[in-house]
Parts: sequence; structure tokens; C-alpha cells
Amino acid sequence: MLMLVVSERLNLRSGPSISEQKLRLLLAGELVEQLGCEAVVGGKTWLQIRAAKDGLVGWAVADYLYVPLPPIVPNIRTKAVGIHVAGSGDIGDLLGVAQRLHWAGTPIPLIVVVSDPGLCQRIKDVSPKTVVVYRWVASSEDSGPFDNLKADGTGTVADPYLWYYRLMARHSQAIGADFHQMYNECSFGGNAQSLFYAQRVSDFELALMRRADLDGIKITVGNYMPGVPEQHHIAVMRSTFAYAEAHGHALCYHAYTNRDADATFGNAAEWYALRWVPFVKDFPRLKVILGEAGHYNSPRFRGRDDMLRMMAELEGLLMPLRQSGRDVRAAYWTIRGQKDVSWSVDDWTPYLADYEAWMKG
Repeated sequence: MLMLVVSERLNLRSGPSISEQKLRLLLAGELVEQLGCEAVVGGKTWLQIRAAKDGLVGWAVADYLYVPLPPIVPNIRTKAVGIHVAGSGDIGDLLGVAQRLHWAGTPIPLIVVVSDPGLCQRIKDVSPKTVVVYRWVASSEDSGPFDNLKADGTGTVADPYLWYYRLMARHSQAIGADFHQMYNECSFGGNAQSLFYAQRVSDFELALMRRADLDGIKITVGNYMPGVPEQHHIAVMRSTFAYAEAHGHALCYHAYTNRDADATFGNAAEWYALRWVPFVKDFPRLKVILGEAGHYNSPRFRGRDDMLRMMAELEGLLMPLRQSGRDVRAAYWTIRGQKDVSWSVDDWTPYLADYEAWMKG
């Protein structure tokens, strides 16, 4: 029999109708077995299924069940750490590096492009296997959809459809982008947020993904920084992760060092860079992008040797996840365009050749 995955929470019922008895709630990400019986009632297709968790047999709406994707075959030869690019102006030899690494069979795994939409397609033209993420950032004061959402879940959240239309004024120009990061960060800072906060974030992101699907656009959800959800938050947000996994969207984290112990990623492995690992283990095919990574305190760039050491350290932390089959990629902070003067202290554009050598090494 065919195994299926539940995409969102839904009721398992004793028969193929919403008037039938509720047997129990199926959770997002749960495995069920299709038993072969099918019925169309009330304009919806119902399937008879058996829950893998407890063997309970019942009926569920087919729209919320999907065939799991085949297992990932990880390419461990290619490294996982790419580049975060603040566009607008001179980006050095980025395209040359991308093309040569493509020719060498070790393509840049991830490039996050900030503000310069035309750069996305230029990268894909010379390195088609590089995953390109586009984000529009006007300033450090950019508003986000959750700016007025309080930790207890009260307050307002932006309308997901209006938010989508607003951002597409910029993102529609980013031809070639594989993923669109449509807001800067969603903070679970201090991890004091309530379950109501998590639920409202989840509702917004589900609606945003569904709207993006209408245009065939893949987005990143989460974009977590400075805090990340706890296990009890993830339990509420299961539908978001299950939907993203099923429809090819990506989960995004910003991975920095511990603000009080800024020398290595290792000091923050359990509460910043890799905190998400045990929380999303039920979604092994969920793509994960570390959209920014580096020192927490600015200046984040502290010389060539420190850059190479930190990239190698992050690579080492990600390797066990990649060997287990998880698709996870990181973008190290940052090279910048000549017009982005505010990031001058974080710029390692002159050291692109060292990055190229590291990728091949």
C-alpha cells in the first residue's frame, strides 16, 4: 500500500464525511498508509487510511495528504558554505569565481543576494547549480510582518497577501532566484514567546507559501534571528514545516556566534547555529538555509585567516547533517557592493580568491 504524509492537522474520521465521528487529530508530518478505498463526498475526495503511529483506521480528505519525496543522496564532495552578497555596485570577481568553481565541479552551494535583483540571473548563468536566494533590504529599519506582534500573541500581524504584493514589487525583478526571503527576520528573541505567538507566525507563513505557490515562487520561512523557536513552539508550527517540506519551500536561520563568546561557532552550537536540528527532525527533507552566518558582534569580518577558520568550522558543524541526508547550506557574511558603505567593516570582497581556493581545497 502507498505511504502518505499529512501536510496539515486534520481529523481522522470514521467515514468519508465531516459529519462522521472524529477518531483523533492527525498531526502535520505524520505517516499514514492508504488502504485503497476512495470516496467523493461534499465535493472532496476522501481516502481510507491507517495511521502508522497507532494503527488506527479511518478516513481523511485527500487534499491534506501527499506522497513523500524520495530520499536525498547527499553530495559531500561539494562544501556547504557559500556567500552573502550586499549588491549595488562593484562585487569584485564574484561571477568569475562562481564560473570557475562551476567548471571545477565544486559550485558555490549558496549565494544570498541583497537588493540587486539582476545579479540573481547573472549568477545562475555561470553557475546553474548554485542555489540563489534574493532578499530586498532598504535599511536596518525595514519593517517586518511581525513587528507589532507581542510575545503573548496579542497585537497585529501583517496581512500575508498584501505583504506578498508589496514585496513582489521588488522580488518580481529577481529572475533566476531559487528562493525569495520576503522579510528580514522573525524573532523568537529570549524565547519567551507564547504558543499564541507561534501560531500566528505559522498562520501567516502558511498563507504566504500558498500565495507564492500560485505564482510558482519558492520562499524561505522562519528567517529566525536572534532567537529561534523552542520545541513547544515547533509543535504548534508543524503545519508550516510540513507544508514547506511538501511544496519545496525552505526554512531559513541566521546563524551567528554567541554574543558573549564571539570567537567560534562552537560556543553557540546549542543555542544559535544548530539549535534547530532536534526541533525539526520529523521533517528530514525540509531544505534548510543559513542565510547569514558569522560573528555576532560587528565588525563581523576580522581578516583573511579568521574568515577561513570560521568557514571551515561552520563546514565541520554542518557535515554530520549533510552526511545524514539533510540538504543544508550556509552563506558566510559578506562581500559588499561599493555603494553599500554601511557594511564596509564586514567586507571580504578582496579575499574572493582565498574563498575560491578554500572551496577547491
